[in-house]
Amino acid sequence: MKPPSAPTGTEGRAHDAAAPGAFVFEAIDQCSTLPLFLQVVDRFESALRTGRLRAGQRLAPEAELCAQFGVSRKTLRRATDHLAKLGLIRRTQGSGTVVTEEARVDGLSARRSLHAELVSARRTPETRLLSQRRIIVDSGLSLATGFHVGSELLHLRRLRLADGVPHAILENLVPTLHVAELRGDEVSGSFLELLHRRSLASAVIRQEIEARMPTEEQAVELGIATSTPLLCEMISNLDASGEIFHRSTNFFHPVNYRMTTITLPERDS
Repeated sequence: MKPPSAPTGTEGRAHDAAAPGAFVFEAIDQCSTLPLFLQVVDRFESALRTGRLRAGQRLAPEAELCAQFGVSRKTLRRATDHLAKLGLIRRTQGSGTVVTEEARVDGLSARRSLHAELVSARRTPETRLLSQRRIIVDSGLSLATGFHVGSELLHLRRLRLADGVPHAILENLVPTLHVAELRGDEVSGSFLELLHRRSLASAVIRQEIEARMPTEEQAVELGIATSTPLLCEMISNLDASGEIFHRSTNFFHPVNYRMTTITLPERDS
């Protein structure tokens, strides 16, 4: 009996994580005001979030990607340079371009988690659970966060370290309807990815950043003086109806943590 032939073409390649050429990207909008190379970056991150692109997968050759997206080599290289700086892809002489093993993009915020950033920088992340408790929202907390008065929340506090050095205190508020308690194997990962696995999706993300003086407890946890200011980041995730379902407050170490932003031209040529 003649054995069945192996699948050929795009259909066969789509199931091989290491095979190049599999079409996994959404088309870009040539009429959009968003620069073309940023659209390429966005489509790459979208493929990562949805699982169509996986760690270790080899990308199609440059010419084929240019044809897929309908962009020039200059535009594509600008996009892949940006993805390489983020630690999402790696170019290897003779092997082409592959998705890094640590490539991760948060499903809810389209931003990389601190855990993923540390891994991509070849740092060893560690997370210590400081506390988790249930609280009832009062009028003051409701005014500050948007959660309804009387609702029950899980208040989670964790310390994120890299190579044994404190980087940030991470605080999360989420209704116990969604997360009643954090298990031991869930402490170290991205909290947003945990919510994403529970089918929670953000329609609106609100971010605030301000400087704050640490409390005595925070100063001890981060190993700094109480007179040293911290960078505080507050993020609220709202669903399609405008209801908040997650609030995170991150307190970054003033020396050990560094944030870099890149300003790009308005339109790609």
